[in-house]
Amino acid sequence: MTNYKIKGSDQISPMFQIIYIIFQDKCIQLFIHPEYNGTTPTFDKVVEIATEHGYCGAGRIIVIAESGLQGEVYQYNNYNENEWVHHGETRGYA
Repeated sequence: MTNYKIKGSDQISPMFQIIYIIFQDKCIQLFIHPEYNGTTPTFDKVVEIATEHGYCGAGRIIVIAESGLQGEVYQYNNYNENEWVHHGETRGYA
């Protein structure tokens, strides 16, 4: 699958049970249901969460969203463009 842009207002698919937010040598793990009462965050919310945990607005944010059978990888600010890109897929927990 090729890379494609994602809107910040888009919600990460609710089929994923765990979301990892990786930036500046930090990894934040979110379990969707306990943290968000059965809803998943938007990509804008991911940037907000990263900022609350020390993201300075520079550099890349990587999101890995996964369930037991599949997952997806997203990147923010990969080319200093402050936009989200779908980067790839996984086959379950990475």
